[in-house]
Amino acid sequence: MSRTTAAGTLLGANSVSWHYTGDWRLGLVLARALLLQVCHPTIGAGVAEHSIFREDPWGRLRQSLDPVLETVYAADGAKVGARIRAAHRAIRGTDARGRRYSAWEPEAYWFVLASGMESIVVMAERYFARPMTRAERERLLAETREIGVRMGLRERDMPATLRDFEESYETLLRERLEDHPTAHSVLEEIASSPPPPWLPLPGPLRLSFSLPVAHVMTLATVGTLPAVVRERLGIGWSALDEYRLRALAAAVRSAFAAMPAQWRYMPIARAGFQREARAARAA
Repeated sequence: MSRTTAAGTLLGANSVSWHYTGDWRLGLVLARALLLQVCHPTIGAGVAEHSIFREDPWGRLRQSLDPVLETVYAADGAKVGARIRAAHRAIRGTDARGRRYSAWEPEAYWFVLASGMESIVVMAERYFARPMTRAERERLLAETREIGVRMGLRERDMPATLRDFEESYETLLRERLEDHPTAHSVLEEIASSPPPPWLPLPGPLRLSFSLPVAHVMTLATVGTLPAVVRERLGIGWSALDEYRLRALAAAVRSAFAAMPAQWRYMPIARAGFQREARAARAA
């Protein structure tokens, strides 16, 4: 169980966030999280006007992922959070419908973390040996709230309990997300993009990517969307599509079961675990 340390953090080698966030399987839900986020009118407008997604989709995903990984695994995540807060100050304007927006809107700012958290839960359900328990999801929410504080959110901007999270997240999906043009641009880029040049996939994982990466990413993205969002975007999903996604998930689970534990994690996560192990030995 994750515990608060002397420094007052829930994040560390025993935390749920450390177990899942730096796992290479996160790559299978990254585009899904981005797609959900750009359906929010504020985030969609910000990405449309201030992002490099069309020019460099994988670069845009990495720009989003790297600060989160640093906030989770860095020795001083609060310092990373301050840098993220500063980077978002300039993201503001008026969207295509004449609505003013700002990246600092608490609902939109929280939804980035909330959709990321929910995507990690889906990742565990689809691509890990077992889904998260409710207790693990409760701990993940507490850790996500800590990340939110590091990034500038107030306690009152975030749901305090897992039940509150589930209810508020469902409300956001049903009532706030839109069929945003940027969402369709994201889907188009996913369907046509080559593999990311910066992603050094471990050998066993390449078996799961034997199909064209664009097809795999589209399958993994569309198939794990909440049904209400898929319907709002007008995206079809057949029984055959579901069969293919389940086959992909089974291949990923088999590949990772055969993989040495250290291969499953991205370099920043491995470095974090090694740092904590050294500190534990020195204590």
